Amino acid sequence: DRLTKRGLPPTRSIIRNIASQLAQKQLGYHWVDRFVHRNSHLVILKRATLIDRSRRRADLEKKYQLYFELLRQK
Repeated sequence: DRLTKRGLPPTRSIIRNIASQLAQKQLGYHWVDRFVHRNSHLVILKRATLIDRSRRRADLEKKYQLYFELLRQK
C-alpha cells in the first residue's frame, strides 16, 4: 500500500517474492495471477503509467547528481 500511495505500485515479481518469503518456499511464475483471480474482490493490479516509471527512474541519486552537475556547468 505504501508503494502504491507513492505512485509505485508493486510489480508481479515483487508480490511473488514477498509471498515466497512468507510461505518459505518458491512460488510458481503464474502464482500471482491465480492469487489475484481468487481474491479479485481484495486485490487490483494496475500497470504503472509512463509518468510513474519516469518518476521512479528520476528518483535515483546518481541521476540527481548528474543533473545538478550539468546545471553547474551552464
